[in-house]
Amino acid sequence: MSIFSFADSSNPESYSYKARKKRFDWFVEKTQLKPTDKILDVGGAESTWIGTGYEKNVTLLNIGFPPVQNPDFQYITCSACDMKDIKDKQFDVVFSNSVIEHVGK
Repeated sequence: MSIFSFADSSNPESYSYKARKKRFDWFVEKTQLKPTDKILDVGGAESTWIGTGYEKNVTLLNIGFPPVQNPDFQYITCSACDMKDIKDKQFDVVFSNSVIEHVGK
């Protein structure tokens, strides 16, 4: 197995894929995520959700997006430091895989 296939998160045999699935299964269990829950992913990426079955439930929030967007997702363009347009209880779950440590004061 090459280093690239070891880290290929789209390959079900790779370490990366298995680790990501294990983390996602833990997340679903701990949050008691339901198939109908609306999810806001702050600073997220489509790749986190593709293949999970929750794609149509996810809204990605970022300061910018690529010009071609996946029709399975909703998108909000804004800063995680200023989310005043997000209403209380608009989402059932707010997820942030890695943006929180990068948000300034």
